[in-house]
Amino acid sequence: DCSHRGGLIYDPFLGSGTTLIAAQNQGRICYGIEIEPEYVDTAIARVRRLYDDIPIIHAQTGLTYEELKEERLIEDKK
Repeated sequence: DCSHRGGLIYDPFLGSGTTLIAAQNQGRICYGIEIEPEYVDTAIARVRRLYDDIPIIHAQTGLTYEELKEERLIEDKK
């Protein structure tokens, strides 16, 4: 708790999303990155269980997480 409400928090190794959830609980804005897809999915699943109204948008495609997930499922079936 070394920042002010509304302040920015950066986590370059987001992992399972603990910093993201803590920032949300404490009124901070978290920017996090993660290179491992499994951790990204885990973090998003954790956030979705707690905050289903937060939009999660893929930076490159502009798709929501749900749209991107559906698109990947369709590609995997081909």
